[in-house]
Amino acid sequence: MVNHTIADARMAAQVLHARLGTDYDKPIDVFRTVQQEGIWLASQPLDAGLYGFYLRQGDATGIVLNKNHPEQLQRYTCAHELGHHVLGHASHLDDEDDVLKPTAASKA
Repeated sequence: MVNHTIADARMAAQVLHARLGTDYDKPIDVFRTVQQEGIWLASQPLDAGLYGFYLRQGDATGIVLNKNHPEQLQRYTCAHELGHHVLGHASHLDDEDDVLKPTAASKA
């Protein structure tokens, strides 16, 4: 997997905003955005440490969120998983550190 920086993620988010015509000053319905992008979305009870995951199998892509988490955290995790999609990542499992704490490598 390519190690993208925060700057790469911001640029990809700007491109997605422009393509979708979303307003920077209004909340984004990330669940709706994921579905508009043709990504299937599910919420399932997951192990406590797992926040969610992104799946890429050929042309099919999906996001699964931890149903045991509050909706606000599920939305945040969903946006993180959407980032994996936009950046062209392979399938990826995400725990708390992946979703909430950027790594030193990603701060460049």
